[in-house]
Formats: sequence, C-alpha cells, structure tokens
Amino acid sequence: MHVMAPFEWAVYPFGQLDAIPDEAPVVEDDDVLCVAMARAAASDVVAYPVSILGDPVLELPAYAERMAADLIVIGSRGLGGVTSALLGSVSKGVLKHANRPVLIVRAVPAHIPA
Repeated sequence: MHVMAPFEWAVYPFGQLDAIPDEAPVVEDDDVLCVAMARAAASDVVAYPVSILGDPVLELPAYAERMAADLIVIGSRGLGGVTSALLGSVSKGVLKHANRPVLIVRAVPAHIPA
C-alpha cells in the first residue's frame, strides 16, 4: 500500500503552476508500488497493490480496519529523534492511531563503499 499526501498547488521560482490533481496515482503508474510488488513476487509473497491519496498516519490504519487485517507491517527509516521530531514519523503515527497490531520494520542501512 502506498499513501501519498495530496498536493493542491505548487509554487516555483517562476510563479505558480496549474493545480496538481488530488487523485491517487493509478497503481500501474505508481513507481513505489511497482518496486514493492516486484520484490514481493520475487519472494513468492502474495500482495495486492493499493494506492491512496491522503494522510498515511490516518489512511493506513483506516484501510487495515476496512480489510480486517490481522497485522499492519510498516517500514521505518530510523531517522533519529531530532529529524523525527521535525518531520514526524509515519510509523509512530500509525502505531498511535491503529486499533490493530503494528509491526515496524527498520530499514537496512545502505552499504556505502569506502
């Protein structure tokens, strides 16, 4: 599942552009979902792609309720206390709002060659 926050308009140095539609991307055009689905298929995991427009902290638990999910699994980039305080944490927000069990999976640090 990929939840995107809606954008109503954008301002650039050269002035305001036309409004950006408030529509969730079509699943086939959603690059994040396509990568996730390919990884799931490579691991023989059955997955159903869903793309929603809204606040992830609210939409993920709401969707889990509608689907009667047994468990919500969500990733965490592990940005740390200061960055998390400034930007917020989707995984912590979902944990707070969910009425179902939540499993937070920490991201594997990227290997940077020396």
